[in-house]
Amino acid sequence: MMKLEIPNSVLPRVVIIGGGFAGLTLAQKINKQHFQIILLDQENFHTFQPLLYQVASAQIEPQSLAFPLRKAFQGEPNTYIRKTQVLAIDAEKKSVQTQDGELHYDYLVLAMGAKSHYFGLKDMEEHALTLKTLSDAVDIRNTLLSDLEDWENKGVQSKNWVVVGAGATGVEMAGALADLRNKILKLDFPELDPKALKITLIEASGKALGAFAEGMGDVAVKHLKTLGVEVLLNTEVLSYDGTHLQIKDAQTIQSQTVIWTAGVRAQTVSGLEKFQLPNGRIGVDEYNQVLQGKDIFCIGDQASMQTQGYEKGHPQLAPVAIAQAENLAKNLVRAVFQKPMLAFAYHDKGSMVAVGLGVGVVRVFGKVWHGFWAFIVWFFVHLFQILGTKNKIFILLQWLSQYRSYNSALRIILKSKKE
Repeated sequence: MMKLEIPNSVLPRVVIIGGGFAGLTLAQKINKQHFQIILLDQENFHTFQPLLYQVASAQIEPQSLAFPLRKAFQGEPNTYIRKTQVLAIDAEKKSVQTQDGELHYDYLVLAMGAKSHYFGLKDMEEHALTLKTLSDAVDIRNTLLSDLEDWENKGVQSKNWVVVGAGATGVEMAGALADLRNKILKLDFPELDPKALKITLIEASGKALGAFAEGMGDVAVKHLKTLGVEVLLNTEVLSYDGTHLQIKDAQTIQSQTVIWTAGVRAQTVSGLEKFQLPNGRIGVDEYNQVLQGKDIFCIGDQASMQTQGYEKGHPQLAPVAIAQAENLAKNLVRAVFQKPMLAFAYHDKGSMVAVGLGVGVVRVFGKVWHGFWAFIVWFFVHLFQILGTKNKIFILLQWLSQYRSYNSALRIILKSKKE
């Protein structure tokens, strides 16, 4: 069997699958003197996912959210990046099969993240837009801008944009769509009536931001309604054929643009089935070691660690992924030197969302506050988390331009030759 080309080393080999927040952080934090690090990902860049909705709504450039993985490790000893697709894992042989060959490991770390989950709605999966990757965000931007061009050309009476799922991504996406309608239409499409573009946010449960602190969802909904977004709670989506969205009580919403943000499910790969829980995540102990999995660890969205206060696993959020990666970086060194590992304990430092440009909802020190200053907190927290000084500067300038005039030059439709 062909082998993936990696230099030989006397050091224990740690293979990390996934270059998201969890995988990238682990590869950065682990002591390179004690290990050979192999980072595998299907892309050659890390994506800052929390701001994908801003690419989708033409507020920032796509490349501002991408950071080359190889650049992150320039000059780092014993660290190798391979752009490849993982096909299977053989836990008995301690090997990873990729599309480019086989790779053996001493320690395997699963950090594959999550994908959109449609709860069995096959037609929704076929026809709706989703927002998990940079390509998804560009597709949404192209669709929204094409919608407006088509609306103006054909002179239709009205348009409907629908977002399904009122988690953080759905709330922020709906707010951004409202800004696009309220601020941009009169600049770029003066012949169109902003009031004729309806934006609807649909949530199956009884509250928005269900994974966040009590009260944040109510405040977010209040601000969305101020922006002119219709919010439908306790509303289950039944089907979508590409033009008609059927919801409960036989109601139908006519829309050719539906964005699905209603659920995620852990990524998986052949060979992991025996480690998976019914929800798709991988069960781990307090050290992020896979249950019944020798020398296999799992961190981030893919992992499910049941501890006090998190009986169903930790929320699938970037701060959790980063904290688990930092703890595992210490534990792998301790494992090599046969020292007791450190149990993971998550310290929730707060949560935040933006509801349109200029309004934030933030929980810190156990208190929920909202408005402009909450947005400023959200603004700087996200700005400093973005990789690369150049990306930080670009996004800062784009945000300032948006806030000052909303008249950026990013509203362009870019499609591949195949499209």
